[in-house]
This record gives sequence, C-alpha cells and structure tokens, in this order.
Amino acid sequence: MNQLIDRGARMLIDATTESLHPLEQIFFELKYSPTIEMAASLHAMECPKHFPSQKDRVDATRAKMGPNLHSEFNYIVRETLGFAPVMDLIDHLERSDIDNIALFLDRLADVDPVEFAYGYFSGLIPKRTIRALLKDPQARIPEGEALGHYFPEKSLRAYFEIQDELRPRIASFLKAYWTDVFAREWDHIGAVEIRRLSEEKHALAAIGHRAYLAGCHAGISVDDDAVRLQKSMGFTIPYRSIKKVEIVISAYVRPHLMMNCFDDVLTIYKGVDMAISDRETSFAEVEKFVKAISSVTKLKILFELNRQEQTTKELAERFDVASSSISEHLKALREAELVYPQRVQNQVYYRFLHENYDAQLTYLKDAFRER
Repeated sequence: MNQLIDRGARMLIDATTESLHPLEQIFFELKYSPTIEMAASLHAMECPKHFPSQKDRVDATRAKMGPNLHSEFNYIVRETLGFAPVMDLIDHLERSDIDNIALFLDRLADVDPVEFAYGYFSGLIPKRTIRALLKDPQARIPEGEALGHYFPEKSLRAYFEIQDELRPRIASFLKAYWTDVFAREWDHIGAVEIRRLSEEKHALAAIGHRAYLAGCHAGISVDDDAVRLQKSMGFTIPYRSIKKVEIVISAYVRPHLMMNCFDDVLTIYKGVDMAISDRETSFAEVEKFVKAISSVTKLKILFELNRQEQTTKELAERFDVASSSISEHLKALREAELVYPQRVQNQVYYRFLHENYDAQLTYLKDAFRER
C-alpha cells in the first residue's frame, strides 16, 4: 500500500492552486465480492499461463474439484468464451441484487435472458440487438472494435445458438463449485480481503481519486479529460461518460488489467497481495469484528438480516427503538464488513454478509493454531 501512496502522492493536485480534477467529483466504490472472486478463480484456472503467480493457489483449488465439476468446467471453457465474461455478468447483476450467494446462484438460471447476455458480453451489445439475436442468432450485429476484439462473431453467435442450455449449466456449475469447493476457499481468503479492502480505502482517502485510480495498474493513465486503459487494445473513456468508478479487489487477477465499462460505471478488478505481513493491522480489523458481535442489539440485527434484508426503518420498528440508534449499530456492522447497504429504488436495504462472518471466524480459528 505504501508504494501505491508514494506513487499517487507524486500526482496529487494542490487544491489551493489548481481546480478540482474531474475524477475527484466522480463517486468511487471500493468493494470485494465472493461471487466475482469465485469466477476470477475459474478464469485463472482456465488460463494458467496468464496468471503464473496464482499457480499454487489455483492448482490447490482445482485438486478439490470432483470428476463432475471438472467435466462441466471443461464444457463451459470449450463451448463458451470462458469465465472472464462471467465476472462481468456477476458484477452487472450484483449492482441490483441483494441476495446472499446461495440465493443469488439459485436464481441465476432464471435471470432474464436479455440481462444475462447484456452482462455476459460486458454491455458491448445493445439490449435491442440481444433481443434480436435471441430470436434469430444470425441477426445483424452492429460493428464495434471492442466487441469484435473480445467476442469474435462466430463465438458470439454460438452463444445465442445454445443459450437456453448454456445459462442453466453455467448457473448449476457455479452453485456446485461454490458449495463443494470455493465456499471453503473463501473462508480462508475472505478475511484477508476484508483487511486489504480497509487498506485500499485508507489509500484512497490519503491520495484522492485521480492518484488512486492511476496507481491501480501500470496500464491505467489519467489525463485531464479521460482515463486511458491499455490492454491488448487501448480504451479511452471520457470522464463525462462515467458516473461511478467501482474497484473490485481480487486475489486472482494479477498481473493483468481486467475491467469493464457500461451503464456509466467503470469497473476495475484490482489485484491485491494476499500475504499477511502486518499482524497489528490484522488484529485491528479483527477488533472491529469482535466488537460488532459482542453487542446483543447488533447480534439481534444480524439475526434479522440473516432472515431477510431490511431497511433502517424496518429494523427500528422491529426492535421499537429510534432509527438513529439502529443507524449507529449498522455503521459498526458495516465497518466490520458484516452488512452491506444497497439501494433499491428509493430505499436502502441492508443484508447480512454471511460469507464474511464465516471467513472472520475461520481467520480467528487459524490464528490460534499458528505456532
């Protein structure tokens, strides 16, 4: 993190002499997602030469997959464009879906085929074109440099030929992979990602949006009017077309620059170091968790949210206390990464991050086993 701050500090704007950079006025959200991370692990598994630093972790995960999972994994890799599009699909759906992972995966096969394809193809195909392709896979596809580069026409049309079979098979595979393999993997890496997220948030606050974004990857450059991203092809995204920047941290994406940009949201999947070197920092994060579950009221809130996502007002009415009191408890639970607020229309609902609760408990259990 210090290298990021050092690099970013050199780019800081002196607010007393220069106007505010456009990026500083754009909303930034830093997050992690067990579901996206699951897809990222599968992407690293299908492209091991591209992710040499992840080889040991990926090989260990692959070894836990049974024959049926291996067979379905090979089918999806062979018949589709792999799991990188699945990362973008999940990212797209999680912007509005507040279910826990089990429910999310249960419902994935039933997602509207237009929305499924829109997320899967990273927003590069207009929805009206998707509707036409669902009716006729040979329908006209509008030209687009990025679309043709990342999704060859033959592969794209093949998706629409078999999408009725493909969507439930992807959903079924992801559910089985989570249940049989990756839920236990998340128990071990989730707590570390929570700590890394805290460090990233501190870095963002210290150096500002412009410097932080530029420091996310060597392929990102920040100009006065646009952010430029250099992958196998270059992207120039004007700030006027971005309403939100979403940074999703991941243990699996290094050294590559992985991103998408659609619906006015720029998403960067940022690789983070998973080594735990600062024990004091780790214990500081554990303290937030322990404090969050040591209060009777906070535990009651978690039990309620485990049953069903609710608003602050609904929780206040349930416990017959002031909304301001519930807000304070929710703030502490949010700091401990145990709840997540998500806006649905004009309401903000909170859901219990059960997977993070399990990951924190596993971290504590493993910490006491260390010699």
